[in-house]
Amino acid sequence: LLIIYYYRKNNRKWIFWAGIVSALATLTSVEIGICAITAVFGTLIFSIIFRVQEKTSVFRALLHYIYGLILVLLPYGIYLFLTGSLTAYLDITYSVATNMTNVFSDQFLGDDHPDTLGKALLSMIPGSKSFKHMTVAYAYVFFAGYLILRFRRRPLQAKELGIVAVAIYGFVMYVLAFRKLGAAQFEMALQPEKIIFFFMIEEALLLLWAKRKIYLSPPSASSHPRTTGKLVGIYVLIFAFVGSSLGVAIHKYDHRFFTFWYLRDTLSGKGTAHLVPMINEKDETKKAVRLSLGRVHGMVTQRFQAQDIEELNLFIQKNTAPDEKVFMFPELGTYNFIVNRPFVGRFPTATFAWINQKWHDELVANLKTNPPRLVVVDKDPGPSLTLKGYFQLPSNKKNFLEVADWIEENYEIVSETPTLWIYKNRQ
Repeated sequence: LLIIYYYRKNNRKWIFWAGIVSALATLTSVEIGICAITAVFGTLIFSIIFRVQEKTSVFRALLHYIYGLILVLLPYGIYLFLTGSLTAYLDITYSVATNMTNVFSDQFLGDDHPDTLGKALLSMIPGSKSFKHMTVAYAYVFFAGYLILRFRRRPLQAKELGIVAVAIYGFVMYVLAFRKLGAAQFEMALQPEKIIFFFMIEEALLLLWAKRKIYLSPPSASSHPRTTGKLVGIYVLIFAFVGSSLGVAIHKYDHRFFTFWYLRDTLSGKGTAHLVPMINEKDETKKAVRLSLGRVHGMVTQRFQAQDIEELNLFIQKNTAPDEKVFMFPELGTYNFIVNRPFVGRFPTATFAWINQKWHDELVANLKTNPPRLVVVDKDPGPSLTLKGYFQLPSNKKNFLEVADWIEENYEIVSETPTLWIYKNRQ
């Protein structure tokens, strides 16, 4: 938005503020920040290549943007350095960005989405297995076609570069979303694509209105074939564009977002009573229960999990001190928060240490040097940790078994809940 204001107002204060916001975004979510920074630099380069702005104007804008970045990143970097956190911050950021999707690949769970340019191009063919994920790409193909046609007619003006920034931002985010398609980034990538979508629809309607006497009048025998062809082409593009852009968005929102379900069923007159979680569940162990524990007061969950939480909390409160560490394994870090006990190592979820082998070795060293009295283990970690899931990567299975075997050798079961084993150190 700030970049759009910069190009609309031709005032460099807006791109300075864009630099500040981009830096804050980078510190909040690296991917969002990278997308924003790439969009700004990409648009400035686009402006130079196609001579939309003078080079001096572009370089001054670039300096103001960099000043905005420095204003946030420099003092924050100094703070991290003075607190001894800078190296760890850079290590975590780099490791997550470069290795997380290798360790926790969606393909381990059967989501075989295109991971190369060739597969992506083949997936754009209607009817292909991953076509639903590739329909968004058509928006950017159409936009690229629009720019080509636009340059043939007349050059872009600086105030129109805002939509180019949105397109670069959205496309980069869309490409990055394929690193972890099961996460929320894909839905986030749909948002800038919708801006491109409405922009293209607006341009098509403005063209039809400007040529309404030609394109909107009934065809006659005297109509020029070229005119009729253009009209048919515009209609086909609009239909294809609407279908490809809205179709995948509706499909994704309909499978993930409660707000979409609520609005859909309210507007259709269907009512929303059936949207209450587990309202129609017949299995008594899976019916909805509202918790009353302090840290999760009011939370609604299934009966068996409520029993897990209440029994585990009661045991931990009776058998540990308030500041005593409890190791939750392998992916039970939420329980550390619920029972209000610190976790072992740098991550409450132990499997996060797999992202970097040094982190896992550090976790094992912590466990062996200062073993906690109590360990809580999931009876069934679920399909993601079976041979069909993340164990397809040998290092994941090795790291899991290293900790699991250590627990079995040094601990004994002293209690259990419906889905959890509670172990106590034998020493």
